[in-house]
Amino acid sequence: MRLRSVRATGVRNLECTLGELPDGVVALVGANGQGKTSVLEAISLALTGRSFRTHDRSAVVGRGVQEAVVSAEVVLDDGRSQRVGRRVSADGSLETRVDGQTERRSVVLPVVSFDPADLVVVSGPPHHRRDFLD
Repeated sequence: MRLRSVRATGVRNLECTLGELPDGVVALVGANGQGKTSVLEAISLALTGRSFRTHDRSAVVGRGVQEAVVSAEVVLDDGRSQRVGRRVSADGSLETRVDGQTERRSVVLPVVSFDPADLVVVSGPPHHRRDFLD
């Protein structure tokens, strides 16, 4: 699977469209507080229906807005293109659409993310490793 494009509105302080993404590695570069992690959070929300930062979905909705809307177009391994969209209300409720059709079941596309806080598993006290394995 390959991410082709992403659009996000109302995700924290983010309003963005990442058009046709190239194959391979994509680097997000900018000063602190510019929204790089929010872009990654929007991608995670679009593909998995949740944030990698928090379990509280309502926390991704920006201040002063009623909802966060994200959509992503992916190219599947068989070459087909699929569009996934998520709408998160300020109360944390989630609506999912795949290719324009409302989905009642959970749709999760494969995502792997590493956060600096994940390093505590290998560099922190042993109880973090036990918690991770549990």
